[in-house]
Amino acid sequence: MRPSFAFLILLAVAGLSGSAQDATQEKAQQLAQDMHAAFQAKDYQKACEKAQLLVELAPDSANSHYNLACAQARLGKQDEALGTLAQAVEKGWNDAGHMQADADLEPLRGDERFAGLVKKSRENEAKGGWEKGAELEGVKTVED
Repeated sequence: MRPSFAFLILLAVAGLSGSAQDATQEKAQQLAQDMHAAFQAKDYQKACEKAQLLVELAPDSANSHYNLACAQARLGKQDEALGTLAQAVEKGWNDAGHMQADADLEPLRGDERFAGLVKKSRENEAKGGWEKGAELEGVKTVED
């Protein structure tokens, strides 16, 4: 089962304001639902199209890139999928175990580039996978 993608997209668009944020969140939720339905129906072309729209909507989201890579891999687009998966890892994807177990990525596992991305994902995991926030006067935070 995939992580709550709609929630993660909502976090990615949380920096928007007011009605623009509401409209973007609604669009992201619908796209995520459509994408998941397409994966369940094994309509990987449609899943790929929806995932691409999510990448455009939330270009800094590691999860949107990860799901696009899954759809590309299912369509036999190995080089594209590896490139997109590399973007997901660059943007902070930190679940190497999920990468290795995800049936969507099975076509990529024999490629040495995949092994390198798993290694980088583990490095992200070791870093905690969270971006340190800005220091705010009078606010105490707890990291990790």
